[in-house]
Amino acid sequence: MFALVAATNVAAAHPGVAFRDPIVYAGLWQGDTNQGYPYTMRVSSGGKLTKARVKYEIRGSGCILRSTATWTGAKLIKDDHFRVHIDDVGGSATIEGDFVHKSVAKGTYSGTSNTTSGCADHAEGTWRATK
Repeated sequence: MFALVAATNVAAAHPGVAFRDPIVYAGLWQGDTNQGYPYTMRVSSGGKLTKARVKYEIRGSGCILRSTATWTGAKLIKDDHFRVHIDDVGGSATIEGDFVHKSVAKGTYSGTSNTTSGCADHAEGTWRATK
């Protein structure tokens, strides 16, 4: 009976606020980017992002540089949000995202190339994944 009263009081104290079930992050999430390339991420049962991978193109004047950024580690997802950064010899990338539904996550990516190919050195875009 106490739980019913507490839940009623919460709803009464916040009229018009929709409460939703918590998102279970664990599992493999797959989707694609605004450029049509694959995006994947894996989340552990402990609610930690353990792998994120995005492929993208950096387009310059008369050239295209294709890159894949892969992050591995254990990043705690907080308030349905995460942000990771990857640095390696070829460049760097940032992947950021939000879990917006129990089976949908979406976010942004940006990547910078350290090559001297004469191509542009930066790309950014969006991704969407489902579980």
